[in-house]
Amino acid sequence: MAQTDMAGASDDETRNRMAHAADPQIADPHDTDPHGADPHGALRRRLPHVVTLPEAVGCGIIVNLSQAPVAGLRSNLADLVHDFEQAFSRFRPDSTLSQAARPFSPGEGPRRLHFPFHADAMFSICDALAARTHGAFDPCVGESLVRLGYGYAFETSGAKDAAASPRWGMDVIHEGDELVIRRPAKLDFGAVGKGFLVDLLAERIRSLIPACEMTINAGGDLFTTVALTIALEDPDDPTRAVGVARIEGGAFCASSPSRRRWTAADGLTPVHHLLDAITGRPVRDVVASWTYVAPGQTMYPTAWADAQSTAAFTGLDNGFPFARLRADHRMEATPTFPARFFTS
Repeated sequence: MAQTDMAGASDDETRNRMAHAADPQIADPHDTDPHGADPHGALRRRLPHVVTLPEAVGCGIIVNLSQAPVAGLRSNLADLVHDFEQAFSRFRPDSTLSQAARPFSPGEGPRRLHFPFHADAMFSICDALAARTHGAFDPCVGESLVRLGYGYAFETSGAKDAAASPRWGMDVIHEGDELVIRRPAKLDFGAVGKGFLVDLLAERIRSLIPACEMTINAGGDLFTTVALTIALEDPDDPTRAVGVARIEGGAFCASSPSRRRWTAADGLTPVHHLLDAITGRPVRDVVASWTYVAPGQTMYPTAWADAQSTAAFTGLDNGFPFARLRADHRMEATPTFPARFFTS
């Protein structure tokens, strides 16, 4: 994996023009002046119709379309989001996923939970990345997140440390669209679920508006059928960029702890949500990552890009094209990652 020293980046003008908002900035690369006063102008003209889901998955989702929405499209997509959260949200005490953490009754055997939306595909991504990271990527990390304070009032932590926490593939396995809970576990599919939802939304839009071009942006998880230029946000300064990626459709996802930080229960230790599931502690030596999945590589490109961006924090060294920024400003990137980095 190639490395670039990011310290002392010199492309300040481009950095500041390209990244001027929280989420990845996108522009049509065919615009005559993509870095100028209105880098989004050509994209707006190409995809002029907008559908917003402001409350979805805690960050909101913006959909840009080339064709006018059919009647009822927004409510259709909102219903899909609602059903998805009802199944997979650990922040809802009535969700299907929350039942995985319910204590077993005396004599109760393994609990089976059925999930909708061809969930086997999402669970299989977790299988693959758990194996590639030797267990550092693990949906059972929910136990450690709650212990660090990232949860709701109804959640309490059972295990006292990560070593005692349940493990994916051992205490929780999947058989098709069902999870088999051998031991109560606080599951968190935040590393893959948002991207999986984006893929489901794209599939729903295609079924209702055939041949419609689109972008779907869910707080840094991006699916697109058109070519885009994307600024890679500096995790230390959201008004600046550390590079620019150019993609010809597909999925592009980013991970960074910069927006989910809090103080642990001791009132002193700063923590964030990107954990090594083996230690149960936040990863400190990586500060940002990005993954690109080109069109035609998989049926669920955004789910893969989302999950792999998280796995890049926990030791992943192969997969779809990706890059990660180390805490010491070294940029590591696979040879085919489609970006130019601002270097000294």
